[in-house]
Amino acid sequence: MYVYLNQSDVEIVHLWDRYYNLTDQMLNETIKERRPLFPDKEEADLIRLSYEDVFAKLRSQSLHELLDLSSDYQLNKKNSSTIDWTNIRLQFETSMNRSLVKRLETKIQWHEKHQRNLKSFFDKKKKQFGRCIQIVRVALKSLVKRENFMDLVEKEIYNAEETASNENGVVTEESPPQQTKKKASKEKKKST
Repeated sequence: MYVYLNQSDVEIVHLWDRYYNLTDQMLNETIKERRPLFPDKEEADLIRLSYEDVFAKLRSQSLHELLDLSSDYQLNKKNSSTIDWTNIRLQFETSMNRSLVKRLETKIQWHEKHQRNLKSFFDKKKKQFGRCIQIVRVALKSLVKRENFMDLVEKEIYNAEETASNENGVVTEESPPQQTKKKASKEKKKST
């Protein structure tokens, strides 16, 4: 069996790789240049800011200049009049735009996930710190009043938690379910 290989397509892929690497390098350099100017911006915001500048730089040069191709460069010995470099350039830019959009989405998703994880971590630590403060207060109180530490913990910490959970509508085994206002008013009417 013979394998058919379109040499022009292979060359286009190689040119695309060079173009992608060039644009990626230009974008990274632009982001590095802008980072000191916008220290409060996130990475995704810096990419957005740098995006237009990069494509303005890319459009200021021809594809031959960008990729260091000779002016008479031809794809696989084809006649240069049949090569539509404008169309090739548009395809490259469209592919690059898609790539940048994906890169931005990935950065934003990572940032949002990172923020959620940090928030939940700090919420847990805040709760733990609050509980430590409660225990220290109870310990100091037991020393000052010369009371049993475990009795104070039971009375001030566990009972306070149960009261707070009951006020929030959480039903525990000890507390009966709370009646709503409508049910309570109907029962009062029936009893009178």
